Amino acid sequence: MTYISRMQRVVVFILVVLVLGCKKEPTSWNTSNSAPLINTSLGVYDLIEDSLLSTGDDNLVSLVYSNELINFGVDSLVEVEEDTISNSFNIFPVSELEVNPGQQFFNQSEVIDFEQVDAALRRAVIAEGSLSLNATSDIEGDILFKVFIPRATRNGISFEYEAIIPAGSLSAPGVLNESANLEGYDLDLTGISGTAFSEIEILYSLTVPEYEDNVTVFSFNEVSMEITFDGLELSFVEGFLGSEVIEFNEKAFFESIPELNEAILNLSEASLDLSISNGFGIDLQTTLFSVKADNSITGNQVDLTHSIIGSSINLNRAELHEQTPTPSEKSFLIDHTNSNLIDFLEVIPDSLSIQGRVELNPFGNISNYNDFASAQSSFKCTANLEIPLRASFSNLLLRDSSNVDWGEENQIQKTTFYLYSRSTFRADATIDLRVVDESNNVLINLTDYILDDLPPVIPGATGSMQETNTIAFELGETEMEALSRASQIFTELRFETTNYPDLVEIRSTDRIDILISAEVDAQFEF
Repeated sequence: MTYISRMQRVVVFILVVLVLGCKKEPTSWNTSNSAPLINTSLGVYDLIEDSLLSTGDDNLVSLVYSNELINFGVDSLVEVEEDTISNSFNIFPVSELEVNPGQQFFNQSEVIDFEQVDAALRRAVIAEGSLSLNATSDIEGDILFKVFIPRATRNGISFEYEAIIPAGSLSAPGVLNESANLEGYDLDLTGISGTAFSEIEILYSLTVPEYEDNVTVFSFNEVSMEITFDGLELSFVEGFLGSEVIEFNEKAFFESIPELNEAILNLSEASLDLSISNGFGIDLQTTLFSVKADNSITGNQVDLTHSIIGSSINLNRAELHEQTPTPSEKSFLIDHTNSNLIDFLEVIPDSLSIQGRVELNPFGNISNYNDFASAQSSFKCTANLEIPLRASFSNLLLRDSSNVDWGEENQIQKTTFYLYSRSTFRADATIDLRVVDESNNVLINLTDYILDDLPPVIPGATGSMQETNTIAFELGETEMEALSRASQIFTELRFETTNYPDLVEIRSTDRIDILISAEVDAQFEF
């Protein structure tokens, strides 16, 4: 009986059987040269997805998982809500005013103060959003409505927009509803003085269009206007971004955990790299309250115990190079020597939960209004798990299929077939070979016709050298007729580690080659 110590404790994966269908090109059968019935090669990357494996310099394979537990960007730090300038006016005390074509008869300057922004911004670049223009006029003539924002520039040109408020009357005012795209505009938010924060000046005016005749404006006429910043999302901000505290409670799911039926993995060699990065030009201080492994099927949960839990982690601000941030990062290597990682992984988690908080500028405005955040900025926590594949397999299934093309003019003359195999896997594989027709109805199982009562087993390697083996099949007339109607052959390999549950190393070069031919001296061609 094999004894496994606490330091070598393992976890048994009792999940759904791994089924991989590796479609091969049709194998052409010719009675004159006895081409192979099956000629296939399967390796460790057919057992587990490539994306879940890494290979070291010694060719040893590890299971790897990488999941982002937290990821929030600039929109979580700075959110610009809708802000509106509203103005209604009458021409007073003048009883009436005759306005010539091209003549301006009203202008105004307003300052929008983004008071709802919990930051002192000097600059903001708009990723998307618009300026909505809404106006009504009961003047009996078209009016040209102009908006000018001198400190909002794109490609060095200030924002300017013109629209016509249609002629109206006291009973039916003319109505204007338009919007202008602000994408890509760079806003100088230092106001008229150049020393303010989160402010921008807007100039607007009313003019009689050149195409109009003279327009008479009476004292009872009224023009109402609204200018609204709508749906703004920012790609870059600069200033003092405040000392806000953001709470987080996130869950990340493992959707691609390999399904290893009754496989035993040595978790004493597992490691979890918890990486926290700061892509903002802000000093951050984060605290992780908990990191929890959860198995939604069994309901089992385990909280990670490690010195990182409950501790304050200070992250320096990112550096800015040509408007692209270079994040600062801290990583924490967690293993069985400094945590309960073995218990943590033994629940076979299909998700990880993380709770905590992050504080912006915990030491105040030490940058002197030079904080920044860009569209590429983010605060991230990533879990990178690596489990070296020292494992023991029992009842692990791998399935494959091969098309068969006999050729219409060929007659099947051979009744004895040979299965040649070579394997560098350190696990025996029981083989099952089902011959099916086009409707996937099973015609025969070749392993029922093995000569000399040999077991249908492909032996695994016992050392660094590959293990070769030959199995012979003898088919009768009925079986040969069934074989002639074959469309595919389904191959099923059931792996069992020698001396299970002893652990063996899995290497990237491990593979099993199978060749079935009617020729006693057939050779592998791969």
